Amino acid sequence: MGGRPAEPILGEDAALLASPTVYFPRDQGELLEALRRPLELWRIFLHPSQRRIAYRPVFNGPARVTGGAGTGKTVVAVHRAHYLAGRLPAGPDCPILLTTFGRTLADNLAANLESLAGPGGGTRVDVGTVDALAHRVVQQAEGRDPGILTDNAAINRWWHDVASGPSGWAARLSGAALRQEWEQVILAQNLRSEAAYLAAVRSGRGRRLTRPQRAAVWPAVEDFVGRLRTAGLRTFHQLAEDAAGYLQGAPAGDLYAHVIVDEAQDLHPAQWRLLRAAVPPGPNDLFLVGDAHQRIYDHRVSLSRLGIDIRGRSSRLTLNYRTTEEILWWCVGLLRGVAIDDLDAGTDTLAGYRSAYRGSVPPRLAGHPTRDAELADLVRVVSGWIQSGTDPATIGVATRLRRTAQAALAALRDAGIPVHDLERSGPAGVEVGTIHRMKGLEFVAFAVVDVSAAAVPARWAVTLEADDPKAHELDLLRERCLLYVACTRAREYLNVSWSGRPSPFIAHLTGHG
Repeated sequence: MGGRPAEPILGEDAALLASPTVYFPRDQGELLEALRRPLELWRIFLHPSQRRIAYRPVFNGPARVTGGAGTGKTVVAVHRAHYLAGRLPAGPDCPILLTTFGRTLADNLAANLESLAGPGGGTRVDVGTVDALAHRVVQQAEGRDPGILTDNAAINRWWHDVASGPSGWAARLSGAALRQEWEQVILAQNLRSEAAYLAAVRSGRGRRLTRPQRAAVWPAVEDFVGRLRTAGLRTFHQLAEDAAGYLQGAPAGDLYAHVIVDEAQDLHPAQWRLLRAAVPPGPNDLFLVGDAHQRIYDHRVSLSRLGIDIRGRSSRLTLNYRTTEEILWWCVGLLRGVAIDDLDAGTDTLAGYRSAYRGSVPPRLAGHPTRDAELADLVRVVSGWIQSGTDPATIGVATRLRRTAQAALAALRDAGIPVHDLERSGPAGVEVGTIHRMKGLEFVAFAVVDVSAAAVPARWAVTLEADDPKAHELDLLRERCLLYVACTRAREYLNVSWSGRPSPFIAHLTGHG
């Protein structure tokens, strides 16, 4: 595979990691030895194909890196931030933004950057979520803390109330359908008037709306927005749009010299407009990494339509250094035959995607008659991993539903197994949380619980086919991608379980199809 590095990068001396040196194992044996090192060290190692991208001196405009799970996209993003920071002139500011969509992911990026740069070495880089950036910009512009409606259930209730009113009845749409029209058409295209909405192209929406229906949707949206305004609240998408507006009216270059975006596939168009406004166009302005196969939110974008032209500056990673071949191919089977967009009006693909090494244990699939039996089996599996020498902190347990995560947490804790709830701070242990919380994380051993027909796909997350066939199709695809995201967190051991009937997404892989 290549030459040996001059120094043993994977040695016990973690100080060697202060420099962005490439580790290039000569054979599978060396790679497996590398993988046995602590995860926090492995997460910052580059490979030659990745280094050529991360340390390229100049991209003459926005650049994009894509690739399947485990191909090192986040590692490339962290190294890119580190490299650009080292080339900046001296100064007290933080002219580089390294950002993503979720707080857990942002914390992970910050930890990886510190591991690479050393304590204080990442001070030229501002690491945080896009929502935090929007909040800060709006707060500074308005001189007060903006109120945010963060409760998704409350947002749905408000839309239900709007749909039950005169405007909703006139539009003949459910609260969920009205919300989607607002978020995926009106906010996505930044439509500010009824006339603009009536003339807009509703790309990606499966249900055709007549002109009278659209004319009724607009006052329904105004009703919802008016309720928010009266309560002194905004949604995060509105916050991003307002922040973008404030930055667009500010002098160019006031905020950042470079912006690096991780998990790019999960950002809303309003958030993209904010990021585009946060950095002046020019060399090395935007650096985006993502994988549309791992999209977990219903945000469809065309980067070029948002003023982000990546033509001629796209790179694709295909070698998975995280997951065994056996696990990888099982995960790929979840998406086989499914068309995925590439964030810029094209189609993404997993062609050529492969693992760097084979494992000794294939994924374990386990069906159970009851939930209690499934949780008892989970305890046995996790206990077995720990007894075989796996550090509990490198074991993860994910579920689609929060209540199931809590049940798994309780079952493991009652068995005397150290656990850590990803929703809360606390001591290290087996990481337990929803699939959304697991995004961007990786584990030596991983269990996905309650992959049953009743839970995956989550019924409340899927638009009724009668309401919008296209939205229904996209929602099912998103739920399938969520399961793919969960299963690709595993490095060496994967356990997938369910009670009752298995999810239709895995039925063909379990003999139930």
